[in-house]
Amino acid sequence: IETLVSDYTEIASATILYFTPEWINIPAGLFTYGESALLININYDYEIMQYEVTNSQFVSYLEEALATNEIYISSDSLFLTASDSLICDLNDDESRITWNESKFSIDTGYESYPISLVTWDGAYAFSTHYNWRLPTEREWEKASRGQAGTDYPWGNSPPTCELANYSGCYGGPIGVGLTSGLSPFGVYDMVGNVWEW
Repeated sequence: IETLVSDYTEIASATILYFTPEWINIPAGLFTYGESALLININYDYEIMQYEVTNSQFVSYLEEALATNEIYISSDSLFLTASDSLICDLNDDESRITWNESKFSIDTGYESYPISLVTWDGAYAFSTHYNWRLPTEREWEKASRGQAGTDYPWGNSPPTCELANYSGCYGGPIGVGLTSGLSPFGVYDMVGNVWEW
């Protein structure tokens, strides 16, 4: 965990500690895709974040996007300025982020939890703000399953609470990277915890 300098606002860099995004290289090549295990080729290398985006990382983005007028706030809902598209609703009881009319904050202890309740537009805006992009479905599945054709990132054995956070394990999301169910490429939380775009 470290503090990074923001090009947009002193708020983001001065008050928010977050994991620096770590990227995992996924090599070009064949992999099995979908329930029918089609053999698919992705003929290029690409990178994917090692961990799910955390609340802290997303709040840093929100502070920067607000400072540059990329987003606006209305009744504790966040919208993209250019399209009026909803990013996320902070009124939801499950939201760990709040707005106090001057800055965003995160419920204590939830800084390294994965961001949830974000729309596709919100995920897309986050990624493009940093000149990244969202993975395609095929890219995500290859990063999750690897090239060996297994059902899960760890192999073919069914999930356990040690391998993935799913219904009945922890009663809700947990901090990123806390399960041992790594993908063959070293990517965490590809099964369970929160839904991903």
